[in-house]
Amino acid sequence: MKGKFGSADYAEEELVAELGSAFVMADPGIEGEVQHESYIAS
Repeated sequence: MKGKFGSADYAEEELVAELGSAFVMADPGIEGEVQHESYIAS
């Protein structure tokens, strides 16, 4: 990780990870429990 929790670098890496996860899961049609709003709010 490039940055500490709460930094812009950390947030950017988290966004990349979330988007990557969404695309990987969407391709084979895997559905998971989505908690993006609660995670982003923290």
